[in-house]
Amino acid sequence: MKEILPGIYQWSWFSDEKGYDFNGHIIVSGAEQVMIDPPPLSAEDGAWRKMERGCKSLDRSPALS
Repeated sequence: MKEILPGIYQWSWFSDEKGYDFNGHIIVSGAEQVMIDPPPLSAEDGAWRKMERGCKSLDRSPALS
């Protein structure tokens, strides 16, 4: 996961089945967070898993399976 702008984070997840990366974003403002189109989080992104539980998610992607 990388911070692309202050308070805006992006991460990628490669789908072996589809053959390309899916990207997700988290916008953080104070105590509020919004996840946009989130693919699975990797072990390296584990700290964000706790945040994900309280996140509002704007998932507009088709099912990844």
